[in-house]
Amino acid sequence: MVGNLLQEDDVQTQRIDDLNVTNGPDISDFTDNGTMYIEKDLHQIITLLGARRPWKRILLYGPPGTGKTRLAHAVAAQSGIRFYCVSSADLLSSWVGESEKLVRTVFQTVRQLPGPSIIFIDEIDGLCRKRSTQEEDHSRRMKTELLNQIEGSKQDDDNDNVILLGATNCPWDLDTAFMRRFQRRIYIPLPDREARREIIKMHSMDDKENNCDIFSESEWSELLNATVGYSGSDLANLSTSALLEPIRDLEEATSWAATAGE
Repeated sequence: MVGNLLQEDDVQTQRIDDLNVTNGPDISDFTDNGTMYIEKDLHQIITLLGARRPWKRILLYGPPGTGKTRLAHAVAAQSGIRFYCVSSADLLSSWVGESEKLVRTVFQTVRQLPGPSIIFIDEIDGLCRKRSTQEEDHSRRMKTELLNQIEGSKQDDDNDNVILLGATNCPWDLDTAFMRRFQRRIYIPLPDREARREIIKMHSMDDKENNCDIFSESEWSELLNATVGYSGSDLANLSTSALLEPIRDLEEATSWAATAGE
């Protein structure tokens, strides 16, 4: 996606525009599934831009499948702030010197835009792992450039309208120099019992306004006990699989029988 940022200026601008995510998920998906307090916390941090000095370097961390990326999208969409989504793979290049140029181009281009913007780096641990003696030179240079860009915004907090959001499943893998730069670290946990119930309902009902329960209380109890440790992504896949089960049964049926009243 970012691979051609080093070409002509107009091409660079177009590539940066391609990173801009304009349609985020519905924030109600999160306020209904047990992460409402996290959403409010993150929303307050972001919307303080222009009012007070907010935290501008925020790390979202937690187990995989808990919705860190979707939550960041949703809060940015609700806040009306430009959102540039970059994966670590977008900034890593096999060409010597290109990775640090890509990092610099993304930050400098977004920094020149009017008004606040968010640069969201997914799987940031892919860029900022702990340094080792076996690390290649181009990796060190890329990390140094990323630190320089972060430091640039840190030194000019009053005038820099760029918020850096990072997401990782493995915060312990991050280099300590990067961890220190994140002013706020927000843990995104696995859903608790009530959140699991809401997520299953959300993915199992066509009509969100329909309040009819799809399971009896005893069935809910059995299901929620069996899904301890499931992430939101796991529960979504489980719900989809359950909804497809009747279709699979129909495809495998070899005979049909009329039932009473039909």
